[in-house]
Amino acid sequence: MALRRFSGKIAIISGGTKGIGLSTARRIGQEGCKVVISGRRKENVDQSVSILRQEGIDVSGVPCNQGIKEDRLQLIKHTVAKYGGFDCLFINAGVNAHVGNLLTATESQFDKITFLRCLLP
Repeated sequence: MALRRFSGKIAIISGGTKGIGLSTARRIGQEGCKVVISGRRKENVDQSVSILRQEGIDVSGVPCNQGIKEDRLQLIKHTVAKYGGFDCLFINAGVNAHVGNLLTATESQFDKITFLRCLLP
């Protein structure tokens, strides 16, 4: 019997075109989740979306450089327009905006590693 723990849920996965991100998209998609993946290169996004769709997964993709605020906002807007919202956000893409104690990061450095600014009014 197939697990359906994510049935009816929507997830955004940044860095979802290969490795851990793609594997996560595949697994939760197999369990009924609708998935939006992102990656910096459109070709990679399109290829990964095609692969996942061939596996029967309800998936969409958006090119997004997580370090660029406008890209992050576009990813959120795309997901809301396509699926009406989302239930979880897996920030898988690696962005090295700051090395050291998080409390010493500047506001702009912190913004590069988080989607929170996109979610706030």
